[in-house]
Amino acid sequence: MEEAVLKYGIIYLVSLLCLYICFKRFLYSIIDPLVQILLLFASLIAFASDHPLVFYIVFCIIAFWVGMYMVFPKSKIERNFSNIQITNVLNLKLYTYFLVFLYVGSILYVFAKSGIPLFSDNPTEAKISTFEGMGILRRISFIGTIIPINLIILMIISKKKRLFIFLLALFCILKIFQGSKSSLIGVILPLYYLFTQKNLMSLNSFKIRNRKTLYFLLGGIILGVLGYIVSKEAVLEGSTFIYSLGFRLMEFGDIALYYKDDSVQEYFQNYSALDYIGDELNGILGMLRIVPYKYPLGFLMVEQFNAYTPDVVVGPNGIFLIKGHIYFGYLGGIVYSMLCGYIFARIRKYYFSMEIKDIFWYALMTTVFFSLAGFLRESGQFYSLLFDIAFFTFPILFISQCLSKFYGRNVRIRRCI
Repeated sequence: MEEAVLKYGIIYLVSLLCLYICFKRFLYSIIDPLVQILLLFASLIAFASDHPLVFYIVFCIIAFWVGMYMVFPKSKIERNFSNIQITNVLNLKLYTYFLVFLYVGSILYVFAKSGIPLFSDNPTEAKISTFEGMGILRRISFIGTIIPINLIILMIISKKKRLFIFLLALFCILKIFQGSKSSLIGVILPLYYLFTQKNLMSLNSFKIRNRKTLYFLLGGIILGVLGYIVSKEAVLEGSTFIYSLGFRLMEFGDIALYYKDDSVQEYFQNYSALDYIGDELNGILGMLRIVPYKYPLGFLMVEQFNAYTPDVVVGPNGIFLIKGHIYFGYLGGIVYSMLCGYIFARIRKYYFSMEIKDIFWYALMTTVFFSLAGFLRESGQFYSLLFDIAFFTFPILFISQCLSKFYGRNVRIRRCI
């Protein structure tokens, strides 16, 4: 680990600076989910810098930039701050209450059965193994992505805010206890975006005087959780804290460490475009028992690289450009990267320009927007997330819609900025 940080650290930092300059035109802020992808690209370049694979990675990043440029030819991101009229507020409230109850109940049950991952010897490994034998509860935990976004929106537009603030704090505590180093990123990113959505904030019944204090507070909590987890893992790995932390900040693209190995690439030689759709949808088809579950690409790489099968399903994310190389070859992977950049940018543009009318639809699209990085990191999981949202929450949505129609009309709020 120390060797990796010393060997690739400078390349990583230089690459990150160059990538920021190139992609700055596509960012609405330094607190943009796209920044996570830049960290990933820099990591891929650094870890592959001593292998010919680095040329393919650079070409794919250029192709991805071209795909985004096709959607955003202008040099400045434009967000829609037009006047709004909000409906479906009651439905969003009821839907969110049901989700919180389901999520909190399932997580507390898991904690009671398997313990709290944060307090284990290895929180990162424990957060995965804690769901063993409880696959359905694990999938329910994935829909937690919706909860903080809904709560933040309701906190902004509702007159009575204390309940939503309390539920958001409870959600954050449970996420921290799950041992995820980036557990609160899913809160601070949408919080920043929604607090800078001027027409939505015009509905706010109170003014947040010092937003920077709130961001720094959340950032401090994230750093504190990160430091606690990394310090425990550094002891297990026999490394110092600073090197362990440095590697964690660089590990977004650690798939390159495995895929540049000749034995790993040889293992995937028989994969083709014909396997792509089935493998991408395996998480969904497997849950429906239509086909057997397959191990993710990252796990297979770890298995081949280490020449043994790990006890826990762990491994790097199946980054889109590596996935493109596996299924479509060298040139096909570059074209696939450009297509991914185009789709990624197209969804972002739709979200930036959409009018805020039905607040439930806006909350749903906000969830999709802040999950988009997952489309690039591990597209199969991204599709599974969308399916889980539809599959597990449809009954909840149906019940909440029935109740909202029974107890009252849709709430309409009119306000101009």
